[in-house]
Amino acid sequence: MTLQFSFFGYAIMAVIYSLSFWLLVLIWQGIRSWRGAKIIIASLGLIVLALPWVEEIWIAYHFNEACKDAGVHVVKQVEVDGYYDATGSGPIEEGYIDSSQAIAAYEKSGFRFIEYKLGYRKPGKVSRVEKQDNGKWLLTIHDRPTAQYHYRHTYNHEVVGYQLKKHERDIYDSAKNKVIGRDTAYARYPNTIEGLWIRFIGSGQLMCNHPANISKKEHTGTLVTQVLIPNY
Repeated sequence: MTLQFSFFGYAIMAVIYSLSFWLLVLIWQGIRSWRGAKIIIASLGLIVLALPWVEEIWIAYHFNEACKDAGVHVVKQVEVDGYYDATGSGPIEEGYIDSSQAIAAYEKSGFRFIEYKLGYRKPGKVSRVEKQDNGKWLLTIHDRPTAQYHYRHTYNHEVVGYQLKKHERDIYDSAKNKVIGRDTAYARYPNTIEGLWIRFIGSGQLMCNHPANISKKEHTGTLVTQVLIPNY
């Protein structure tokens, strides 16, 4: 577990502690004659001192625990000639593909066909790019996917805790109604102190897409390449 405090965060914290100290002095001047005044001031001081640390430890701990579940999890590998990609928006122009770059990408994938969700451009429709017997790639529009295996979002920037979000894609077997693989990632966001300055330059998001005991070098390949094996 790593606490996310920067130089600027510590500087802001020092200013807040200083202002809080003088505020407590003023409060003390007003309540010093009260019974239990020392306990009140000491309690307020401890709360002010602890709050930034308690908040950051809470975020860091839950982020660290969540990240143990991060990464690609393969339940089963299957050989297929194509799949349905519902994670984005695919090509829409019907006819033979003439882009050499696109053709190279389809050839490299190893699949005979890939189907894509078309989203807002043609709601409910699916485009299918398929290699024909003549060796060319043809794009056609359909009412629904025909592929058995669906590559889809299951969590997309969804809040799963304080300052914690989850991202996940999976491979879904539509014939057997079960998931055969998933790729999970988590994102944490800054504590209040860090958020005071980092919001001017970005979100301060910190991602983990593999468990801490697995290096980035070992975390290779996409969920599709690790679960779906082209048999075309």
